[in-house]
Amino acid sequence: MSPVQPYQIFQNLPQLETSRLIIRRLAFSDMPDLFEVASHPEVTRYITWETHRSLDDTRRFIQIVHDWYERQEVLYWGVVRKSDNKLIGTCGIFEWVVRDARAELSYTLGKPYWGQGYASEIVGNLIRFGFETLQLNRLEGRCLRENLASAHVLEKAQLSLDGILRQQLYLKGTYRDLKVYSLLRQEWLNLANFNRQSPFNS
Repeated sequence: MSPVQPYQIFQNLPQLETSRLIIRRLAFSDMPDLFEVASHPEVTRYITWETHRSLDDTRRFIQIVHDWYERQEVLYWGVVRKSDNKLIGTCGIFEWVVRDARAELSYTLGKPYWGQGYASEIVGNLIRFGFETLQLNRLEGRCLRENLASAHVLEKAQLSLDGILRQQLYLKGTYRDLKVYSLLRQEWLNLANFNRQSPFNS
């Protein structure tokens, strides 16, 4: 099977879906909802974004995302709740290296939506998209060492801890350790096969 090429994905960025969420292209009309997410300091505490101070910050961020689309650099989506069509976060696939069939996933959720299982829905969908559509062999997830909630989400999705990159990032005034998790294609296939055969799924 020939590896999928970025232009095949970026020319029509796929919309993904879970039982409660639509994961779709980020639009400028999302600006008010995205500002609610990105303006909360607890949301931006463990990520590379600076806290948004105004709608202009959010507008510039969405323009950066659209530039990524144009340059075919990053697969990035808005996460919208089906029940009220409200954007509650974002997610993406970065560092996609076609030759090595590997990439890195990320997600961000607004604080009111923490602890409700949304992160696991997003990550599970990105994993399936990565292995089924992008034909990846390795999918990574990274988080700051102190970000226990994100580490839990990645572990729950069956990613294995590869190790800790000590003082890997200079972020928000200090050097930070980065935990690196990964899931391989064969591991994902084995998990999918086990889940299909489990008597609890019959």
